[in-house]
Amino acid sequence: MTGASPPARRTRNHSATPAQRLRILERDGMRCRTCGVGLTLTDPRLPTHGHAGHVLGHIEGGKPTDDNLMAQCRLCNQQAGGDAGKASRRNRVQAYERELEKARAELERVRDELRAVNANADNNNGTPPTPTTPRGPRKNGTRNKKNGARADENGGFFGEPGARGSSVLATPSPADPKVLVAQGLSSVWQRCEWTRELANSIPDNAIWPRYMSYPHPDAIGSYGAKLATMAEERRGKALRWWQQLAAARILEHDRNGALCWREWLLTLSRQGGKSWLMSELAMWRIQHAPLFDDGAQLVMHVADKLQTGDEVQGYARAWAKSRKDEGWKSSEQAGQKRVEAPDGSRWRVFSKDTPYGWSAGLALIDEVWALRAAIVEDGIEPTQIERTWPQLGLLSSAHPRATSLFIDRRATALLGGSILLLEWSTPRYLELSDRQGWRMASPHWTAQREQTVERALQRALSSRSSALNEEDPIATFRGQYLNQWPERADNEQTLPGDALFTPGAWAQLAGPADPVGPVVFAVEDFAGIAVAVAAAGRNPSGTITLEAYVLPGDRRVAYDWIAAHSASRPGSSLVVGTALADDAPVVELGASLTVVPMSYGDTRAALSLLRQVVNRRGLVHAETPELDSQVKACRVGEGTAGLRVASSGRWDVIRAAAWAVGAVERERRNAPSVY
Repeated sequence: MTGASPPARRTRNHSATPAQRLRILERDGMRCRTCGVGLTLTDPRLPTHGHAGHVLGHIEGGKPTDDNLMAQCRLCNQQAGGDAGKASRRNRVQAYERELEKARAELERVRDELRAVNANADNNNGTPPTPTTPRGPRKNGTRNKKNGARADENGGFFGEPGARGSSVLATPSPADPKVLVAQGLSSVWQRCEWTRELANSIPDNAIWPRYMSYPHPDAIGSYGAKLATMAEERRGKALRWWQQLAAARILEHDRNGALCWREWLLTLSRQGGKSWLMSELAMWRIQHAPLFDDGAQLVMHVADKLQTGDEVQGYARAWAKSRKDEGWKSSEQAGQKRVEAPDGSRWRVFSKDTPYGWSAGLALIDEVWALRAAIVEDGIEPTQIERTWPQLGLLSSAHPRATSLFIDRRATALLGGSILLLEWSTPRYLELSDRQGWRMASPHWTAQREQTVERALQRALSSRSSALNEEDPIATFRGQYLNQWPERADNEQTLPGDALFTPGAWAQLAGPADPVGPVVFAVEDFAGIAVAVAAAGRNPSGTITLEAYVLPGDRRVAYDWIAAHSASRPGSSLVVGTALADDAPVVELGASLTVVPMSYGDTRAALSLLRQVVNRRGLVHAETPELDSQVKACRVGEGTAGLRVASSGRWDVIRAAAWAVGAVERERRNAPSVY
């Protein structure tokens, strides 16, 4: 058995025309010139369907002329395309590696330059050095004329402590925060009264944001310092440095005292202190209703899960309960938890399905990555039109399956404009093990956090996992600990259930499926009009291999195919759907193969095993259109008995594939450990 690698990239005028294909097939006597099998034209899904393949591949310069075309069956044509595709991918990988080396060299150059700046700052007792080489503006950046914000394609700062137009590509070493101060002494942050002190007092365990919008063009001050004072009085401890910086930026005001930012985005790695800041922003709003001329304020806190919102609000409810004699109120009733100020201003927690119909002065949307854009665009934003100085705050860590809500607004903010962005994240060009990169995603750094990130990376790089619902471990690590947002949104969030595999995982595992030793075959019927057949085994490196096809008509074709291949592979077995267990050919095959019927419960467990194998990159599959299309459309739900298919489309090939892969995987798990 041979599998097909992903086809090479095609451009126009590389394939034969339909008329030319028929001419080539007739010329070669309707027989594959590679394997000699007779060709058909009745069904393009058949392995024997006729194709016009290249003698000299188009990647090597071959043209679709009659003398460079030959008749081939579908499998041979796909195999040839896979070989050409591997050469093309090899060239692309080599080009990528060359670009990566250039990026690393540039990064090292910048780090050397920053170390020199730091040394000069030490020699001058903290006085900012005079640069010996003029710094020009970025070539790849775009600037917004209104507020001077810019985006940089090279992963540089979006408002780092440095003069506008500087060419700093990456953050200085987090262990040397004074470098940031030295660079920032003449920057825009030094000219802003409400950020000057913060820019001059970066603690050793903190770091400046990777991306931060420039001050609002109308801003002359900020209420952030007042919020920080109230928070310290309420909790008995000061806000962290980064929380004070975020509050100063979010609460910038104009000469009339009006808040400048209508919308703001805050993103950093997990467990960095977002909830604490969110709680204080909500309390500041309901305690300052007199600033607004529209009466009592409503803070709408929307969370993906009510339990999450309740946890964030818990301290404030306890604080309000202890001040009943001052007119404060709190409610612990399920679904009605709130904090209410003496003037009637209140902070309420809503689930993602219940924010409609309320008019909020401040809307805080927590863990935005999991929420559909319609929740904000249809349910929240329209209700703020008549409010005075309304604000919409979106807070979240990154996630590989994020919806378009945060991704699209973040992209808009990076281009500059009316959205405030504060982001701590690790550039993608840094290695996963780069500890300085880890710090760039975490504005509050501790030794314990470093150890946690290190352990998380080790788990992500491990080759095996048994969690039924685990995402791609590397993508999850990038989201939770490096705060790296995907470029595209997961638009399947509105569909029932979840995708069978994480986006892109299945396509990355395509390759030659050449097993050695015994094979597990699987057969499943589709309404009596077609039959799905799969074969799984292990290649010499121990990776599971998988092939799966759809054959039309009589199941006898599938049984004959299995009989022919199993004869040369002793120890092979056959898995079939319950309805096929009594087929005469299955009974006949039982004389030489172990036959196992699969129930619905067995199928759910097999789907879970298939997902686990794919998540840990333990499988390589021959690329076939039938299986690929079903994988793309399949949606599943989780349960204690395994995965349940939630989509309504066809999934017979997936069943056969899951049965075969699950049987091979169970053999590994049941094998005794060797010490």
